[in-house]
Amino acid sequence: MLRTLAISAVFIACLVNIAAAQDRSEEIDAANAAVIEAYQASKYDRTLDLAKQVLTQAEEALGPDHPDTLISVNNLAALYESTERYGEAEPLLSARADGP
Repeated sequence: MLRTLAISAVFIACLVNIAAAQDRSEEIDAANAAVIEAYQASKYDRTLDLAKQVLTQAEEALGPDHPDTLISVNNLAALYESTERYGEAEPLLSARADGP
């Protein structure tokens, strides 16, 4: 009985963690959409800070290899390229191309 309760508690904790990760992923996805929208409106300087924040949050919450994190990397690199800051874009893209 006690073992069954312990297993149930672990299972519930896993479900809660999965739900929290999904919520964070949806938040990051929405923030990435806001970055893209501002980018398309050519608001590069204003968007740069947001893109950096989204990338930091995505890496911390989802890890470096999560698809939403990789979208955040691409968004920031595109902003750097659009503002002719190629030296800042290149390390972002090459680090991901080289893999973990």
